[in-house]
Formats: sequence, C-alpha cells, structure tokens
Amino acid sequence: MVKIPERFLESDRYKDLQTALLGARKEISLRRYLSLAIYSSVLVAALGLAGGYFLLSWRGQGFILSISLAVLMALALGSATYWAFLKYPGIESSGRKTKIDSLLPHSVAYMYALSKGGSEVTDIFRSMSEDESQGEMAKEAGAVVRNVEYLGHTPISAIREVARTTPSEKFRSFMELLASTVTTGGDVGKYLESKCAQFYAEAAALQRQSLESLGLIAEFYAILLGLGPILMMILLILFGMVGTLQTSLLYIFVYLLIPIGFAFFIVFISMISISPGWVKPARKTEGRITGVERGDLMEAFEKAKFSRAVKKFQQSFRTKPTLIFLVTIPVAVIFALTQLGQFDTTTVFFAVLISVLPFIFFYEAGRRRIRKIEDAFPDFLMSLSSSVASGLTPAQAIKSVSAAQLGPLSSELRRVSGEMEWGTSTSEAVSNFEERVGSGMVSRLTGVMKKAMAASGEISDVVGILARDASTARTLRQERRAAMVTYVVVVYMAVIVFISVAGVIATSLLTMVPAGATSGYGASLPKVGIKLLMFHASLIEGFCAGLVAGGLGSGDIWAGLKHSVVMIVLAFVLFHVWVL
Repeated sequence: MVKIPERFLESDRYKDLQTALLGARKEISLRRYLSLAIYSSVLVAALGLAGGYFLLSWRGQGFILSISLAVLMALALGSATYWAFLKYPGIESSGRKTKIDSLLPHSVAYMYALSKGGSEVTDIFRSMSEDESQGEMAKEAGAVVRNVEYLGHTPISAIREVARTTPSEKFRSFMELLASTVTTGGDVGKYLESKCAQFYAEAAALQRQSLESLGLIAEFYAILLGLGPILMMILLILFGMVGTLQTSLLYIFVYLLIPIGFAFFIVFISMISISPGWVKPARKTEGRITGVERGDLMEAFEKAKFSRAVKKFQQSFRTKPTLIFLVTIPVAVIFALTQLGQFDTTTVFFAVLISVLPFIFFYEAGRRRIRKIEDAFPDFLMSLSSSVASGLTPAQAIKSVSAAQLGPLSSELRRVSGEMEWGTSTSEAVSNFEERVGSGMVSRLTGVMKKAMAASGEISDVVGILARDASTARTLRQERRAAMVTYVVVVYMAVIVFISVAGVIATSLLTMVPAGATSGYGASLPKVGIKLLMFHASLIEGFCAGLVAGGLGSGDIWAGLKHSVVMIVLAFVLFHVWVL
C-alpha cells in the first residue's frame, strides 16, 4: 500500500473523512483507507490509459491523438475513483443515520424490556450486539461492547465514545443522557421508559419526512432515468440522421450508461431505505433432537413420507427463496443452449423469465405469510401479556392464545405448544418458532421475551412493552404501505412513456431516413438495428425500473422483480405487436 505522511493525515482536509469512517463503523484506519484509495485510483487510471489507447487505435486514430485522449481518460477515471473513495464513507454514514433513527424507538423498547428483566447496561448492549434483527443498532451496541471488553473503557466512557462517533444526532443525545443517568445513579429503567414514549411519538413524524424524501426521489427518477434516457436517445438519433454522430455512441448509451445509471440509483435507494430483513439464518443444532425434529415426528404419524418431503422442500424455498436460483439458472442456461441455432432477444427474454418467475412465486408467498404473521403479532403479545398477568405460566399462556384466530400465526403457535408438550423448553420452542417464521421483527421481540424469561419468571410487563412496540410498528408499516403505492405508479407511468416513445421512434421517426441511404442524410443510421436497439432499451429500462419500484415501494430490491417481469413483458408484447 501507499505510504502517506503524517502531516497529510492531521490536516483539516481529511477530518471529515475520519469522522465519516467512524460513523460508518469501518474497521479501517484513515491511513490505510487513503492508501487503498490512491492505489485503486492509480490502478483504474492505468487500465483507462491502456484501454483508451487500444480502443482509439483500433478505431483508426493517430498515435498523438490516441495517447492524448487516453491520458485525459485515465486522469478522469483516476480522479473519479479517488473522489468516490473520499465520498463513499460519508454516503454510507448518512445512510446509517437514517436507519438508526428509524430503528431507535424499537431498540429503546428492546433495552427497556431487558432492563425490566434485570439486565445491566453492559449486558443490554451485549444482547443488542448479538441480535441480527437490530440491524445498524447492533453495530452501535457492538462498538460499546468492544470499547469495554477489548479497549479497557469503563461502561460510561464507552457509551460516550460511541455517542461521539455515531452519525445519528438523536442516538448521540440518547447515549449522552444515558451515560449521565448511569453516572449519577439514576433509574435507567425510568429513563428508558420516557425515551421510549418520546421516540414513538416522533416515529410518525420521522416516517412522514422519510415518505416525503422518497417522493422527491421518485420524481427525480422520473426525470433523470425515465424521461432523460429517451430524450438523449432522440438527440443521438437526430445527430445520426444528419451524419454528424457515430451510432456506436447510441449503443454505448443504451447498453452501458443506462444500466450504470440505474445501478447507482438502486444502490442509493438501498442505502437510505430500511430493508425488511425478513429472512434469518437457521441455527446449527447437530447432535441432538430439537423441537423442530419432534414436530416432524408428530407430522410423520399424520402424513405420508412423500407429502412431508414435498412440504419441507417448499418450506426451504419459502424461508430462503434465493436457493431457487440454484435450480432455475441452470435450467435457463440449458434452455438457451438448446436455442443456439436461433439465439436472439426472445431466447434471452424467456431465459430470464425461467430464472426469476419461480423465485418471485416463493419470495412473494413468503413475504405475504410474514406480513400476516407480523400484523397479527401485536394481538398475540397483548393476549399473552394478559394471560401471564392472570397467573398462567408462559407455556400455558401460549397454549391458550394459540386457540385464537390469528391466521398463519395460529398454526405456528399450535406447533410451539405441541413442541412444549413433547418436552421442549419454552425458550427453545420459541427459538424454533422464530427460525421457522424468519421475520426480523418477530426475531427482535421473541429475543427480548427469551431474555426476560431467563432473567425472571415475571414477564407480563415486558410482553406488554413489546406489544406496544409491535403495535406501533404495525401502524407505521401500514401507513408506509399505503403511501408508497403512489410512487410505484410514478415508476410505472415513466416506463410506459419510455416504451411508447421508443415505439414511436422505431415506427415513425425512422421513416424519415431515406431507404438504402449510403451517404448524406441518415447514412450512418441503420434502421433495422435502431428498431432492435429501441426494443432492447425498453427491456433494459423496464427491468431496472422494476427494481427501483421495489426499492421505493417496500425498501426491498428483491420485491421489485415482480414489477420488472410485468414491465419487460409489457415491452416485449408491445414491440412484437406494434414495431417488430
């Protein structure tokens, strides 16, 4: 790596970068990061120099012009790479700020519930750092634990250090007041209770601001990536018609620049959106019979082996739908290979459908099931809290609540009750339930329940807190779901306009080009090639826009695949009926 003098590191120029690296929780020093940035920039510049010179020489340009343009390209690429390295930590830190602020009400409720169960502050942060469902908050909690256990800080100094480096102002204020409360010997539980109520009251306003930001992003998309590409293609085609522009630039724009633009936009959306995180990895439980296996033994008495195998096969794809790509992608490749004699856009189109349609089926089925369980979970927690408060044990309360009509959640609760009847502990049965469901929200709430059950048998107050947390989250989720429909419609309208204009270009604008022109007006514009290019541009626009719709609509890029399929099918049908 490149050695950087100490005086450069201590200059004001890199203070913001140092702050951004800390806020992004990057486990890398400023010196090493700058060294990596310089090394990468030089490498990209060298590749740009070699590639630019080769491309220009191949196009028949002279040596002086080729080397001059290649040097300019290398400088531009190297500078852009270095600039991207300097800006990326700040962008990621800003994205983490949004996610921390969104998770803060639920994380404080988590901390409050653990404090009611008797956990100390350090133990609370340790539990949060080990809980994957806490997302970015788990990293903040992990920083506190690291400062205490590895860097020798006291809990108070560790909390203040994290408060100093966190990108979220709200979390910084919360941590500083928490440190003061611990220092003065105040009641941490009462402090967490008051902040929990405050953050819940602010959550609705925060979501409204987030929805307004997404609205601006949707409008920005409609102009930049909806109308922008089609206007640029019209200009390039007009220049090509008068013979002042090589059509290769049009191909570069469609096949390279449009996908790159969408890629940056999708990455930006994914950084500022809250991912559902509804799939949670299963635990390894080798060497012993678990509650899940006991449940399978009970099912074995009721169903045939083949039926059970099919059910488990489907469940594996539902809980981790990306596994289906291990089957569909090879099938799509085999399909494409059988069409080598007539390999064209239609072959690629159907290969893509073969790859993604099964995934969409299992993914959407899993999401619908998770959504129903999450919507019913607050009612379950409220009933559970009332049952435990009346004197029932947690196991008895769960069995009692499982008789209620809670949709898919009722069947899962009956399975939990059945596992406990077979001798599984309540905590392990709840863990098995958590893994089967695969919901980040359910995982977070059941994690607190298990901690409370381990700390004390009285969990009524804790479950009541969790019920209010889940109820507020449900309300906010439903409001977001309703508001996002408008932005998804914006994306669909932009794509429909794009496809329509592309069709007009292919059918009407190109008729202005004289047939068989070899020089002068329209000589550089191949009509058949441009028609196919407009078709490909519509397919690319539709597929990428579908992913954007998923990111805007639900904060989940995978959820956009169903929109992508609808849009590329629309483009395929319209072009085959109207243009080709």
